[in-house]
Amino acid sequence: MKKLSKKSLLLFAAVLSLSAFAMPSMASATGWEPVGSTHLLTSADVSFNAPAVASGSICNHSTFEGHVVSTAVLTITTATFDGCTGTGTNGTGCTTTAAPTNLDWRATGLSTTNITIDGVNVDVRYSGTCALNGQTVRVTGALSGGTANNATHSVTYSADVGLTAHSALGSFAATVSGTFRDVQQTLIFAD
Repeated sequence: MKKLSKKSLLLFAAVLSLSAFAMPSMASATGWEPVGSTHLLTSADVSFNAPAVASGSICNHSTFEGHVVSTAVLTITTATFDGCTGTGTNGTGCTTTAAPTNLDWRATGLSTTNITIDGVNVDVRYSGTCALNGQTVRVTGALSGGTANNATHSVTYSADVGLTAHSALGSFAATVSGTFRDVQQTLIFAD
């Protein structure tokens, strides 16, 4: 069960990473820019971690499609997580399958140093030789604390909080780490 929590955290991190990409496109005004645009965000290092259960997941290729609905909102309409493995004492030895649910997720920002993704919901399934083999961890919540970098058109989360990993062992705080980059290099988030 601990391994599932880690996987869920990894999935959640992937979702956060997507939000990070969406936020940088709003540099010219307070919020996302350009309004009405669609962006493909990618990450090679999105991870979720549930320290209380010594588990998590990391994915080496994640993609998110985001639509700049207004300067206030970037809507994440699709998400994929590939090349995922379990982490931590209870997740190592397993591959993980992360499946996003309940899309659309909303990425908003109070500033370039506090990009939030609301509605994150990812199911992470562990399989292999880890302690969480056969378990599924659902990572849910609102990820906050992402930092937008308009020079690189990216958003980075560094063990940022707001998610909860739900497993057969209970519910535990989860963090997300990773950088999401806008493939088109046009997404901006302005303070």
